[in-house]
Amino acid sequence: MVTLNKKHKIIRLYLEGKSKSAIARELELTRDTVRKYVNNYEAHERALTNAKSDEERETIILKANEKPTYNTTNRKRYKVTDEIIDRINEMIEENNERKLSGQRKFIRKKIDMHEVLVEEGYDISYRTVCDMVSTIVNKPKEAFIRQVLAPGEMAEFDWGEVSLTIDEIDSNLRRYYIAVFTLRPLTINTQNYTHSIILRVLMTCM
Repeated sequence: MVTLNKKHKIIRLYLEGKSKSAIARELELTRDTVRKYVNNYEAHERALTNAKSDEERETIILKANEKPTYNTTNRKRYKVTDEIIDRINEMIEENNERKLSGQRKFIRKKIDMHEVLVEEGYDISYRTVCDMVSTIVNKPKEAFIRQVLAPGEMAEFDWGEVSLTIDEIDSNLRRYYIAVFTLRPLTINTQNYTHSIILRVLMTCM
């Protein structure tokens, strides 16, 4: 939603010589919105030039300074959808990037986010936007907590299969199962080789 103050800012920046695209970026509006108010201003200026009486001029001036109005008769009603949540998340992320790059002047406040959503066609209240932004910003972030263990406090057990030739037995390649028991956070381990992987045998390796 464009306020009367923002409408005046559009005209002021336009009269300063800024392009419609530059105004749209600075005020966080769409170019179509900026174009609409610039065109209205120029139309009022032409009408004022062609006015035949003081009464007509006064009417034009008053109309030019009216608060922007919106026709919501046929506007589609929206609930809070994933699309709206994604758009708000996007604007919050843009704010974070602007903070990091030192562009605090261009950070969107909640009222600015609401205006952007309304301009994009979403029928959502300012209060709802405030609640959603607060919920997203204040959402607890997942944290990785490093676990500190005393030596030997935790152990890992794993097993696998190896093929070995043991000269003391014969020269044939034989298949064995290896059970590895490792103490953490140390790297001390013991290894046991067996011919079987039945549970009873594996338990004797632990």
